[in-house]
Amino acid sequence: AKLFRSVLDAAREFGAAVPGLMPKETVKQLTRDGFVEQTYTRSLLSAVQTPQVFERALLVEAYTEAMQDRFVGTDDASLVEYFGSRVRVVQGEEDNIKITTQLDFRLAELILSSRMA
Repeated sequence: AKLFRSVLDAAREFGAAVPGLMPKETVKQLTRDGFVEQTYTRSLLSAVQTPQVFERALLVEAYTEAMQDRFVGTDDASLVEYFGSRVRVVQGEEDNIKITTQLDFRLAELILSSRMA
């Protein structure tokens, strides 16, 4: 609830907001053949989470432009960015995980069981 309120408050102020965490790992951009092209500064990066909150009109316009241009984003925020709007990042939570793999599922079970204890 605290995270949602934080994202909602930022979206009210800036029109678009997402939670995010600075990556723990060093992030590198690769060439197509698998060599390091560039290393990024972690303090300027964010692993974005949900919930993502936007002013409705802004999100509709972003989706409309993306469809017209056949732009495919990775999340709603990337469409809003493509539209030319800024997206505010607020501090995320480490246990606000995306469940994609079996390991993620097991981690989610661990998080839930620790909350119930």
